[in-house]
Amino acid sequence: MVEEYLNKGSRWSENTRRGTKSVLNQLVAEFGERPVADIRGIDIEAYLAKRRDDGLPKSSRNRILAALKSIFRKAAEWGYVPRDRDPAAAVTMEAEGQKQPDPYTGDEVRKLLAELEPRHRRVAEVK
Repeated sequence: MVEEYLNKGSRWSENTRRGTKSVLNQLVAEFGERPVADIRGIDIEAYLAKRRDDGLPKSSRNRILAALKSIFRKAAEWGYVPRDRDPAAAVTMEAEGQKQPDPYTGDEVRKLLAELEPRHRRVAEVK
């Protein structure tokens, strides 16, 4: 199904295809030659849990799930699985939260302030 999706149904750009190649290889390795109709939501959740236990970050697991959702949506559209039995549809993405930016170090703040004109420095200083 993965090859057919890439050849006939994917709207992914070349950059997305290249970036997703390793994800797709992992999915093929995991689910092998199983017919798409035999893959259940619990199989997808178990695979994602295994990847979590391997230390794969939430964002990477969500990328895997996004690829599966695209593939299974197309499989349902093509009649390989009934639309109401898309196993990826019921699996939800994990909340990733927002990454906090790294704060400036004391040295970086001093260097920045030293470069500013005095009138701008007053605005930038926080006490």
